[in-house]
Amino acid sequence: MVQRRFQVVPSSRRSNAEGPANIIASRRLRAVRGRERVDIKLFMPCRVERRKSEWACRVEIARTSQEPTHTFGRGIDALQALVNALSAVRHALRNELGTLTWLGVPGEIGVPRMVPDEDPDFLALFEHLLLAERYRVVLAKKAGHRSRSKSHRKR
Repeated sequence: MVQRRFQVVPSSRRSNAEGPANIIASRRLRAVRGRERVDIKLFMPCRVERRKSEWACRVEIARTSQEPTHTFGRGIDALQALVNALSAVRHALRNELGTLTWLGVPGEIGVPRMVPDEDPDFLALFEHLLLAERYRVVLAKKAGHRSRSKSHRKR
């Protein structure tokens, strides 16, 4: 995979866009089994020097046993670059999601999955399916509650 190299210009007056002061978020994930750690750092979005209309948000992913890897979320403004950087984290860890944990839940890394919303038909279908799933969970919990209530009454 070829990664394009960008030269970023800090959006603030700081002279060093790579410094720790420009880390805006970080998270440590742990392996479900073993001692492996994965540290994720998101840096402040910056304008791309050669393309003033483009922003980049650098992501660093450091595994215990490897050199850190870097990727970027890009966008037409700082917010879009940041949102795309979060998607880049999930994409970079896609083959390891089942083996990592955050707060003890295997496979849960606490980084949301982004759903594209450019297609209104897809978005309407997705929202419908999400609502149907929510109803299914509520009904399953009610059914479980009713069966527990009946078993308590029989005693």
